[in-house]
Amino acid sequence: MTNEMPHELSEEQPPAWQGKPSDPNPDPQLVVPPAPTRSGNRLDFGALLGRVWEVLKTDWRKHFSQAFIIAAGFSILAMLMISIGVQNLSDEAWALLNGESPQISEQPTTAELEALFALLVEVFSLLGWLMPALLIAQLIISGLSTKIALNHPYYDLKIESVPWVRLITANIAVTLILVLLFAPMIVAFVTNQISLGVLLALIATGVAIWFAIGIILVTPVVLDSNLGGINAVRSTLSIAKGNRLAIVGVSLLVGIIGSLLASTLTQFLSLLPASGEALWYFVVTNFIPLALSLPLSAIAASVLYLNYKNRD
Repeated sequence: MTNEMPHELSEEQPPAWQGKPSDPNPDPQLVVPPAPTRSGNRLDFGALLGRVWEVLKTDWRKHFSQAFIIAAGFSILAMLMISIGVQNLSDEAWALLNGESPQISEQPTTAELEALFALLVEVFSLLGWLMPALLIAQLIISGLSTKIALNHPYYDLKIESVPWVRLITANIAVTLILVLLFAPMIVAFVTNQISLGVLLALIATGVAIWFAIGIILVTPVVLDSNLGGINAVRSTLSIAKGNRLAIVGVSLLVGIIGSLLASTLTQFLSLLPASGEALWYFVVTNFIPLALSLPLSAIAASVLYLNYKNRD
């Protein structure tokens, strides 16, 4: 016989016998894809892409619906802006915009070359009306899609708003750095130092590629860390250090998928009525595909950033 009372249960007994009732309605557990790891020198791209897919499939309606609305709105705005610019457009420039080749002899004279150059300047000055709207649309879509991705239940960062001013200053800093990289090359060519210019162009291109790969993560860095300008660039490059292979690999694969989707949409748009107007076609096919490619890129950048920001 034992002197132990029935209610004095030992620790070896199952939890059900220790008076620990189970929750009748347990909260569902969120299944998170495994963290990317290294096997030897091989990066686990599959795990990274798995997380991109999980984040996308949860909120894909939100990502693509807002992106299409923004892209459509800015395409209409761009058309209105260009319609103002075409009022003073010459007949030759209008013909070039609609796909007609300028008349020029097989051995063009200096006058013909000067006229062709003036025609190209006129056309590109018109397209300059399009670029601000295109850049703003890209910025807005990327910022909003990144916010949705960072607030995904896997991460739940609870970002309430996009710091637009900081995001703009970070992008301005990126642009200025790229301009400074190629400035010596431009000076060399302007001063007729062709050999030096070619060498500087090769060096600047290599550095720009290295820089561009690291700066892919700048938007999630700005939103999560609330940094802007050079500070955002510095923080982004620090996070990307040692991880450029994974960043370029995942970004390239996601970019190819986005490009295929955008290309399919572009082919469909070319079948629409009045697509023979090259100006209309150019505007629409530059804006609408953004709604497919940019959300995918924003999700990939967010997943990569959150994967590497707390690395040892």
